[in-house]
Amino acid sequence: MAITIDRWHQALSLRGPQRAPQAARERAEALARGAGAALGGALQAWLQRHEGEVIRVRRLELALALDLARATDEAAPGYAAALARAIADAIDDGGADVVRFADRSAYVAAFAVSLAAGDAHQRWMFDEFDGLAPLPPAAALRTLVEQAPDTAWTLITRLAEAPAVFAMLAGADALRVLDVLITTARPSPPGATPPALPPPGVLACPAAAVLERLARAAAAGQAPDAALVATAIAAVLARGAMRAPVATTGAPAAIDAALEQRLASLAPALRAQPAGPDAPPRQAWVAQGLPCLDEATPCAAAGLVVLLDELDAWLDAACPARGAVALAALATAAAPDDTLRVWRDPAWRALLGVDAGLDIGDLGVLLAAHDARPAAAQGAAVAAAASRGTACCWRDAQRRTRGVDGATGLWLDSAPADAAADRACWRRARADEAALDHPLQHALPPAWGALVRMAAQFAWRRVAWRVPGLCGASLPWLRSNLLGGDGSVRHDTKTPWHWRCPRAPLHVLLAMTTLAAREHVWRGPPARRLSLEFHD
Repeated sequence: MAITIDRWHQALSLRGPQRAPQAARERAEALARGAGAALGGALQAWLQRHEGEVIRVRRLELALALDLARATDEAAPGYAAALARAIADAIDDGGADVVRFADRSAYVAAFAVSLAAGDAHQRWMFDEFDGLAPLPPAAALRTLVEQAPDTAWTLITRLAEAPAVFAMLAGADALRVLDVLITTARPSPPGATPPALPPPGVLACPAAAVLERLARAAAAGQAPDAALVATAIAAVLARGAMRAPVATTGAPAAIDAALEQRLASLAPALRAQPAGPDAPPRQAWVAQGLPCLDEATPCAAAGLVVLLDELDAWLDAACPARGAVALAALATAAAPDDTLRVWRDPAWRALLGVDAGLDIGDLGVLLAAHDARPAAAQGAAVAAAASRGTACCWRDAQRRTRGVDGATGLWLDSAPADAAADRACWRRARADEAALDHPLQHALPPAWGALVRMAAQFAWRRVAWRVPGLCGASLPWLRSNLLGGDGSVRHDTKTPWHWRCPRAPLHVLLAMTTLAAREHVWRGPPARRLSLEFHD
């Protein structure tokens, strides 16, 4: 245990007239330096009794009589002993200026709880973390976990009863915390009783919900290796979500071959879980075929249904892996934090006929064997037919000269010879390109990645053109105001697929334009009819 004094303020009150006041001050400063050097030794016995604790003292005042005529090396031990007694007494007595934590992980856990409450950087005991103040709360917590990976499991156990912390985590930050837990997990001891598998609902939850499940499991005494299985099962269903942030940060791979083999052995047990009136809603297991969908099957970013008709028109029916390409475009069209969740979402996969085990890398390998130009030409023809105004030129990320329609904002395959220099239209095209760029498409061949971005841009710009006054709005603004968040889906053989999600801020405009009031169509394969319902 170490002791740190942030500020040592020493005020002198000299008795009687002094011939050389400045010399007295210099001797007092030398004495303070000597006492500081000896303080650790004076507190050694007390520190050993409190080994591992984190103790913060805001302010400590004491008055001492010092003999400045004595040599520094003679007077410093007495000064240090007096300071040590004052520090130990103040801490043992407690008070408003003293805060104690059992260990470092308890201290960080308390900081995380304050982060979630929004007052962490207004509390004096957490001034050690002032350097994290510019970061969003989730990024600050993720940084602390990455800086001390050896204590990650202890920290998450401390947070088992703090659901607000996990609600604060989202997107890539939650996934990187999961990555640290996976890479630092220890094997269970031989003969240990295996814990119960996580309930079905956790398998399709966001990473933050999986983290909360892991915290409760670890706090209940389950071995980290067992809790790791719960994480990895969720990761199998969200493999794209685990790998894309890893690829961008250079972190090591999260799941090794042995763990994947273990998961494969668990899959039959998952598929065999009983269903009954008291059982949780069925989800998409690690299994072959399409998932079962019932009343409460969750769906990430359900409001994306409003884009499906436009995607159906833009993608050629002869496009290879059409459903998977459409799913990649829908995921690209979603908010960045939702992209990977949409890509792995079982409800979207069931609707579009995408196999539950298809990874984005697998799709890239499949598409590499096919020429993207026919599908791009089909999409360009649809975009050209839907354009309404004068086109202008812009250059995309690959420095290719492209066209964009001034009235609708649609990207065109090429710019006409008489294109106008519309700077506002050019800036919007570049903004669309930045808003749609995501590591998800980086796993696809470049031509197919560009096609996916163009499909997503076409769908959004067509919807924006249909809603009065929104044609020139940015894609982040459209995502925030026209999507209703996560929802649920149900399906049976007699009725269309029914999507249900919270009301979007501009749901009235969507209903007026029939985007949210009509049945939507996906021509397939397989062909689907579906409807969208907003609810309060």
